Amino acid sequence: MYRPSKYLYIAVMILFLTWFGAAEEGMWMPHQIQQLDLNSKGLKIPVEKIYNENSVGLIDAVVRVRGGTGSFVSKKGLILTNHHVAYGALQQASDKDHDYIAHGFLARTNAEEIPAPSYYVDVFLGYEEVTSSVLKHLKPHMTAEQRTKTLERIEKKLAAQAEKKGKDLYCRVRSMYSGNHYYLFRYKRLQDIRIVYAPPQSIGVYGERLTILCGPVIPVISRFYGLMFQRTMWVFLTVPIMSLINRPLS
Repeated sequence: MYRPSKYLYIAVMILFLTWFGAAEEGMWMPHQIQQLDLNSKGLKIPVEKIYNENSVGLIDAVVRVRGGTGSFVSKKGLILTNHHVAYGALQQASDKDHDYIAHGFLARTNAEEIPAPSYYVDVFLGYEEVTSSVLKHLKPHMTAEQRTKTLERIEKKLAAQAEKKGKDLYCRVRSMYSGNHYYLFRYKRLQDIRIVYAPPQSIGVYGERLTILCGPVIPVISRFYGLMFQRTMWVFLTVPIMSLINRPLS
């Protein structure tokens, strides 16, 4: 029987490692996208227009809308989000005479906008790595329960310390790369949210199925995208633009 020599195994391993070492697939943090050479792959704008640590980029237009996502679409504070994200606000605003879920809503003036008191919008300000501040508290002898509780305690402590540095700050520590790195994300939390426009529910329902655009928008760059574009229902919200003027970048 033929047996491959050890040199063949070595050659195969070299090719395997070389192929994977050159690959750019996977998850990339915003500060790492300079390494991807996206312009040579077809990107038509400077990479700095996507994310700029010292200025404003496209990533700053992406916001968190009470657990969902949205995006600024005007300099007057207009936010576009999916219908299911604002569903609770429409439900709370509706009454027996105004079914905004079934019939939709349009505010033609600022005075007609409907408040969404239980909603908030988090505007991305920036992030920093806090890996060393987290890992120094984790010991090899810890049980899984001890490790989890220690992580929760340290993450809450770091977030609380960061939130004291400014007004209306919302901060959270998140693990990346299977817990090998930890980052502190900072947001400006806006709580004066109002409904501007919502389409009738019938626009997104055909047959017995409600279809929406599926796919989260988070501050991470990936080479592969799995978004499925179907019939989409959008809702427009707004925030007072004065709350965004001169916002800090860090």
